[in-house]
Amino acid sequence: MTEAILNYYKKVKKYKDTTIKIYTKHLVHIFKEVLKVKQYKLEYLISEKEDILEFISGLDKTSSQKIYLNSILSILDDDDYHKMLKSVSLIHKRKRNYKKFTRKEMFKYRSLETLYNRILNKEKNKSIDIILASLYIIFPPLRGQDYYNLKYGISTKGNYYYKGSMVIREFKTDKIYDKRVLKLPIIIKRMLEEYLIDRKQGNYVFLNRYNKKYNQSAFSKKITYLFEGININLLRKIYISEVLHALKGSYKNIKLRKKLAIIMGHSLQTQEFTYKINNNIHYSSKNFMDYVLRVLNNI
Repeated sequence: MTEAILNYYKKVKKYKDTTIKIYTKHLVHIFKEVLKVKQYKLEYLISEKEDILEFISGLDKTSSQKIYLNSILSILDDDDYHKMLKSVSLIHKRKRNYKKFTRKEMFKYRSLETLYNRILNKEKNKSIDIILASLYIIFPPLRGQDYYNLKYGISTKGNYYYKGSMVIREFKTDKIYDKRVLKLPIIIKRMLEEYLIDRKQGNYVFLNRYNKKYNQSAFSKKITYLFEGININLLRKIYISEVLHALKGSYKNIKLRKKLAIIMGHSLQTQEFTYKINNNIHYSSKNFMDYVLRVLNNI
């Protein structure tokens, strides 16, 4: 009977495979363990609604409640489930705090300026290393997927780079947000164009040493090695924290913060609740961050 649920998701083509697996798992649990029925019929979610809502309200974590409700609402539009989800989401939001850098992250933390200068000052510097350093420090750092899937030249599908602009269609939250057209600053554009002309081969912007397209694991390792143990996730945290600090507080300059959230492919709420301004860390200089903010303004 699980196949019926999976076939529905395939038909609507709205959710990613990982999301479908999560939703299917929770729906099966409702039918099998809560309602104790052998047939997974949509009407049971209506006729047995009272028992289901009671089960969900009895869960300890609001995050668990949200997953069950979202799973149901992914295949059923119902006012009562929507009402409960709205209520649970408000409670969940109130309970959330800014996530501080973990102890391990604090140990690895370096300011954007320090990271950038380290790479620039290396004796044996490859042009691609400086380009990647610029894209992850001067430019708002995108997720790895946005870059290793970046094709060279106009493409009708997927992500591509053309004449100084990146068109990002395939990314983690592409079911929620529209494609992004991101204009690179002139200095990064020139470096990237020179690199691509010298390379003379390959359909993707970033290739490994065998001139093959990167996969997720290899690209992540490349960035972590380049930044001496700092991964993409931490780079994004550092960038946001430095930008919010430079703006003198997370609630100032809301227009720029909204723009940044769109560029980085997440919500303003994620920006507010995931990244923490920490007074115990060393930030980049004002001159350096003024330059970073000018780049951000001009995208």
